[in-house]
Amino acid sequence: LALCFIILAARTLFSISAIVDNQYNLIFWNTFFRFDAFLSGAAIYFIFYWFPVSSRYIKWSGFICILIIVAKVIISNNAEKNNLFTASIGYTLVAIAYASLLWLTLTQENKFINFITSSNLLRFTGKISYGMYLIHWPLFIAGYAVLNKFFTAFNLPVNTKIVHIANVLVCIPLTYFFSYFSYKYFESYFLKKKVDIN
Repeated sequence: LALCFIILAARTLFSISAIVDNQYNLIFWNTFFRFDAFLSGAAIYFIFYWFPVSSRYIKWSGFICILIIVAKVIISNNAEKNNLFTASIGYTLVAIAYASLLWLTLTQENKFINFITSSNLLRFTGKISYGMYLIHWPLFIAGYAVLNKFFTAFNLPVNTKIVHIANVLVCIPLTYFFSYFSYKYFESYFLKKKVDIN
């Protein structure tokens, strides 16, 4: 808990200095400042397995975080991520809200969440998610390069929105495809070795 407050204080001070340069994205990409997301997930693990508490506290904390975020967006009429609120406490509120959602998933108390998490597509995606994490960004960058060359080669006007949409439509299936083969022919081998060792 103390580490969370230190992170929030440091991030807030850094955010205030970032106002001048308008570089809030430096905060998002700084691992130390994103450590609160890791701590939220770790807290859910410890609460779930070691220190059982009433589910209503976890649910209400997530609900309150979502309310604060929605209220901020409505009051300021600003949903951009590059602002002082998001850069200072907003990321922490999102982390706590997601931790609360993780809790609901683990405890299986909510029928709607149970319905969603029992989806075959989500289970399949979870199985290949490590490969997706590694593969999606290089594919996305390569896709932009290829599509820009394609548009230029055929003397088509390069519209960034069209290139972005086309890139997403091509990269999502390719990411699933390569991630599946990564899982089937590479990751599963090491997962079997892990089971053998245990």
